Amino acid sequence: MKRAFCGVVILPVLGSLIAFMMVIGPVPAGPQAQHPGSVQGGASSDERLAKLGELILAGLAQRNIPSVSIAAARKGRVIWEQSFGWADRENHIKASPDTVYSLASTTKPMIATGLMVLVREGRIDLDAPVDRYVRPDLLKTYQGRAKDVTIRRLLHHTAGLPQHFNYFYTDESEGPPPLEDTIRRFGIIVRPPGEEFQYANLGYALIGHVIARVSGRSLAEFMKEKVFQPLGLTAAAFDPDLSRRRDLAVQYDNKGGIVPFHRSDTPGAAHGYASVRDLIRFGMFHLKDHLNDQSLILDDGTIDRMREEKDGAAHKGGRNESYGLGWFFADTAQGIRTVWHEGGWTGASAMLKFLPSDDIAVAVLMNVYDTEFVNRVTEETLRALLPGYGTPESLPAGFVAPPAAPPFDLPAGTYSGEILAFERAIPLTLEKTDGDGLLAHLGESPSPPRPVRDVPSYVPRVPGQLLVFFPGPLGDRDSRRCAHNIVLDLRWAGDELIGTASAMTLGGQGYKEIGDQRMHFWLTYRASLKRTLGIKSR
Repeated sequence: MKRAFCGVVILPVLGSLIAFMMVIGPVPAGPQAQHPGSVQGGASSDERLAKLGELILAGLAQRNIPSVSIAAARKGRVIWEQSFGWADRENHIKASPDTVYSLASTTKPMIATGLMVLVREGRIDLDAPVDRYVRPDLLKTYQGRAKDVTIRRLLHHTAGLPQHFNYFYTDESEGPPPLEDTIRRFGIIVRPPGEEFQYANLGYALIGHVIARVSGRSLAEFMKEKVFQPLGLTAAAFDPDLSRRRDLAVQYDNKGGIVPFHRSDTPGAAHGYASVRDLIRFGMFHLKDHLNDQSLILDDGTIDRMREEKDGAAHKGGRNESYGLGWFFADTAQGIRTVWHEGGWTGASAMLKFLPSDDIAVAVLMNVYDTEFVNRVTEETLRALLPGYGTPESLPAGFVAPPAAPPFDLPAGTYSGEILAFERAIPLTLEKTDGDGLLAHLGESPSPPRPVRDVPSYVPRVPGQLLVFFPGPLGDRDSRRCAHNIVLDLRWAGDELIGTASAMTLGGQGYKEIGDQRMHFWLTYRASLKRTLGIKSR
């Protein structure tokens, strides 16, 4: 019988996932013999790019990375295209620029491009509420107004939806539910639309759903006919089952184990696949390079809007980037505008980054999850192509380490309320004393106390935000398949603490302490508590 392999998150990676799901430190692995792929399409002879090849080869050996495929373009011409290592270690198949990799969240700018095709055709209004295009009962609005959940805000990640991911592996017993079921169960508006940026896979799942309903095609068919084929992306695909494709890179975990093919329950957010040759061509289109074999599916003005329109919402933790219509963008310390999207999940890392002012793009794909290395390779390549671009930093470009968050002083007392799972409300009580810290009681009384710990102060937050976690299980149907922690994100609203409770399990980060290397889920629910009893200091 198939079973789930699940691991509980540990503290060192919790903040990274809450903040951005991508920014984590390296975990070196023992060296293994690697074989570089051949140069395809004419590699640059520039010595700086040659040194980058040495950097990549060293990474393969030192970090247990199976393969890296990279391409760079400048002024409408691909100047470097090369692959290193194995697409399939076991069968000794070398990676090449035609090898197909998972794009994970780098799918999002492609989906946004598809949506903007329909906007250009006059079939979708960016400022219309999403329930004009989908069943209006799919979303539950706890904050703000349903009519303010617009297509534009879904693109910007400012619609008020929470954090969410849910991955299903082919060797496990459960598969992803129908998309409408996922949205009905987890599509909750927990912040007033337009107020705050919150990276939300559910938003791009809704965008994909809108595309399919408006176009009358499946999302895979639409993306093929309206985006991939017109742009000459010959290997790109959007499909829930590519596991039988012979050109698909085998995915590996950070210990070298094979990761089974997997799917998410938010396909519009993560189900794109492409070769590095495709990905750089997609970047060149968004640089407005007007390649002869590409159709102008979007006009230049729309392309500018996608990478320049600011979301207008608050970003936590001192971040200096904005999120446009499918793209992150920020200015470097040297004043150079950068536009990018990164992707990563168990067995895959992806990056597409470009500099519009200098007409430079870099695409990097890997068949392992290692966001630190994919960022390093990208940044070093940009510095090689544009020496004035900047100096090396320990954090990915666009990230500014926030100051320590102010402590949340929860007054001593008992706080009682509930977590609203889809089927039922789950009672929750927090007990705070001056002497014994904070304890959680979950479920019907009496229930054993669970110690509550603060999420580290380096995790981005706003003043007055209670951000803590304690051991699961939550006890609902959706989170039962894996052991998990429960993360509370609460703020005062009058005399009530309101916000979310998330069931979170996490593998795939490369930490030796985690036996399970697979990411499984982050499932978010509405939560509310009221102070029901004051407790004197002990």
